[in-house]
Amino acid sequence: MYDQVLEITEGRTCDFSLLWETEDENRARTPVDLTDAIIELEIRKSSDDSLLLRLSSEDGEITIAEPTTGESQYHIAPSQTEGQAAENWRDALWEVLVTFPSLDKYAIASGQARLIRGIVQSRT
Repeated sequence: MYDQVLEITEGRTCDFSLLWETEDENRARTPVDLTDAIIELEIRKSSDDSLLLRLSSEDGEITIAEPTTGESQYHIAPSQTEGQAAENWRDALWEVLVTFPSLDKYAIASGQARLIRGIVQSRT
């Protein structure tokens, strides 16, 4: 289940997007309509379930530009990982949860998370 690796460089911006589609019996793909959905991403240590990072569409870190396309964009700001030790993320797992107004909840992506050390010591 945890086959996707989310790699983040400590103290750096990390932007990515996810596309959620369903597939019918003829293998035709249809985007999932995300209208009025709430999307959350959490990264937690698997050993003690402590929270390392959290994003939410309610807080603006996850955006859904056009809900009918099934695409969501994720923004991890440098301040959200700055000063964290990569060793603390050794057993980290991540999951994206979509909650619809009906309160149906779907985990659409998950995997292992890695924090790697940045090399350039920026002066800004």
